[in-house]
Amino acid sequence: MSAAIWFLLACQCTDRQDDTAEPEAWKIVGDTLGDAVLLGAWSSEEELLIVGGDLGTESPHGDLLRVTGDAACVEEALTEHPLWWIHGLSAEDWWAVGEAGTVLHWDGVYTRLDIPTSATLYGVFAAAEDSVWAVGGHSDTETGEIWHWDGEWTLIQGEIPGQTFKVWQDWIVGDSQAWRITGETVSAVPTDARLVTVRGRSSEDVYAVGGQGNPTVLHYEGADWEELSVQKLNGPVSGVWTAPGETVWVTGNYGVMAQLSEDGWEIPSFPLTSQHFHAVWQWDGAMWFVGGNLFERGQNHGTLACHGCEREISALAACE
Repeated sequence: MSAAIWFLLACQCTDRQDDTAEPEAWKIVGDTLGDAVLLGAWSSEEELLIVGGDLGTESPHGDLLRVTGDAACVEEALTEHPLWWIHGLSAEDWWAVGEAGTVLHWDGVYTRLDIPTSATLYGVFAAAEDSVWAVGGHSDTETGEIWHWDGEWTLIQGEIPGQTFKVWQDWIVGDSQAWRITGETVSAVPTDARLVTVRGRSSEDVYAVGGQGNPTVLHYEGADWEELSVQKLNGPVSGVWTAPGETVWVTGNYGVMAQLSEDGWEIPSFPLTSQHFHAVWQWDGAMWFVGGNLFERGQNHGTLACHGCEREISALAACE
């Protein structure tokens, strides 16, 4: 489907605003950035860190985009495989994971702590200095894996039916699966939804999103999953962000960006892009949406959008 046809189908039609209207808070910060799709974000107080990779060529690699208050730069080809997710405890202790069991740890220097698996690691969560969870799977066999680090990697669950995608605190989600972590064991929480990521205000107030063809947003509040309205969300949802006392933000395919309010989902007054977002993160008083041409063949690029920021990025320089 061409971008023009998609815009006609997906447009949430509104009256044209007059010249005196306040500018919309949603904006594209940078389009066609670099040569890597942006896939996951995490931040310290000082900077926003975004990982990604080149998925569409014979020379794949993993990149790290660093955004500070007044600049943005890229550390290109940190790894020989794309990086899918990042999480940390502080600016001096964070983890990134990716394809072919790739694990990159930063504690003042970069260290490779790869997992002995051919799986793509789609998610990572650093619970403590000596407790890190990584999850992923195999697209050829449609099976998932759950790993735990306590100084070395241990396979907690393998050959799970359906790929396993993300982990947050004591929750793990994937294709028709959800798990709760207790200590170093996991137990299933039944669902038949394809869940791509999970995040909550607490372990008993959790949102999981995904979908296959159509968007899915689920809410768990201490008992069972509740399916929420997805009106105005035009495609599968791949990212969710919330925190104690905060609202819920989601993002996904075909430029989906939305905030949950009492009246439902608030979205841009018109679609800003047809590119696919993969993650959303709060930093520096704004919400940041990261993605790119995720499903296109050939050379990749990143797309970065925000709600509530003034930033614009036209090109990426190498980090010094």
